[in-house]
Amino acid sequence: MPAHDSRSRRAHSRREAEVDHIVATLHTYGGVLTRARLRELCGAAHWSEPGFKSALALAVSNGRVRSLGGGLYEVIDHHEEVGDAAPPAARPRT
Repeated sequence: MPAHDSRSRRAHSRREAEVDHIVATLHTYGGVLTRARLRELCGAAHWSEPGFKSALALAVSNGRVRSLGGGLYEVIDHHEEVGDAAPPAARPRT
């Protein structure tokens, strides 16, 4: 396997790990943070130069994070993705 292919896979894996870290950080801190605070809490100052910016853009484009404007970002709940904000146990019985 060419070395270039290996580097591409490794870079993709790192970026996906960074996206996962961004999503987990948003979940941990209430679901909504400013870009600056999210970067700080993720420890992104230790990531590669374009790492945080690229990972946040990927998280938004993948639909895992939503930009609220004004520098705010929100994690997207999996229940919203399927069109039902309430999990089955929380839905009222009819």
